[in-house]
Amino acid sequence: MLFRSRDGIYFNTGAVGVGTDAPLADFDVRDAGVDRAQIQLYSEGDVPNDIFMGTNAVAQRFSISARGSTEGHDLKIYRNNGAWDPMMTFDWANGRVGVQTETPSQVFHVNGTARVTNLHVDSNIDNINYLDFQGATGYGIRFWNSNSYAIAMGNATEYKYGPV
Repeated sequence: MLFRSRDGIYFNTGAVGVGTDAPLADFDVRDAGVDRAQIQLYSEGDVPNDIFMGTNAVAQRFSISARGSTEGHDLKIYRNNGAWDPMMTFDWANGRVGVQTETPSQVFHVNGTARVTNLHVDSNIDNINYLDFQGATGYGIRFWNSNSYAIAMGNATEYKYGPV
């Protein structure tokens, strides 16, 4: 059964349509004109705004959250596995993205093991001096980008190859 409100909101057999009387999902927002359809979450106070998603009768399994000023207006994605754990942070102040960290220190910061199928480092970038694959102890591999060449393996003071 179709019900229509005065302002273009339609209720059709358990579904809600905004800008359409034939919603294709439980909540369907459309713009019939040339503008894009928009959904805005906004609060007058300095508090987070959240979208929650769930499966298997767990209503809040994931959250996309725009945080307030006490958390730097960051956008965060959380998972609920008994408690809300941050999965990803988009740092509003400096444009950094963090995976498994709420305080990314680089443009892209992964706190944990990352698997990369194909890594390409653009050698035309002037401010890259070296590519580092090192642990906290200093062991790993370092490749230099300079007029000379070098590959260091092990501790930073061991196993160097080539002039530096």
